Amino acid sequence: MRNTTQIFDADNFTGTDKATVLKAVLASGKPFSMIHGPAGCGKTTIAAKLFGGNFVDSLKSVKAADSFVVLSGACKTKSGEPSKAVGSMVAKATKVSFLIVNNLEIINRRKSRITVGSTDSRSKKALVGTLKAPVNNFSFISKLRKLAKKSEIVTN
Repeated sequence: MRNTTQIFDADNFTGTDKATVLKAVLASGKPFSMIHGPAGCGKTTIAAKLFGGNFVDSLKSVKAADSFVVLSGACKTKSGEPSKAVGSMVAKATKVSFLIVNNLEIINRRKSRITVGSTDSRSKKALVGTLKAPVNNFSFISKLRKLAKKSEIVTN
């Protein structure tokens, strides 16, 4: 049997209930790692290159996978802390890779996706909304790293 790693990317998810499928991934008991970073830093591109572009698209694909990579663009809550759900996910992941890209490059990538288009399932309105999304937040990354079993900083 072939080892299959499936990528859970909410922005590439085409099904109707991504929250249910993400819960199934996390409850499956199968190992998962995470790639974390702000919108536009290249999480999807890197995950597709490293793991063959096999994206979770249903509960059926969750059952078929041996392991997962969960992409996260989570931001701090109003209190400055990660949400309980994000903190729990980071603590359970086998490894968390924090993707760091120059803030100006992130903004340029976001603008390019709006003008050129994107391969993910977001609408143009949603892509425009990413212009208001936070860029690198190193104090938040530091908090997440303390929760992770194993972590690394990856520059792109």
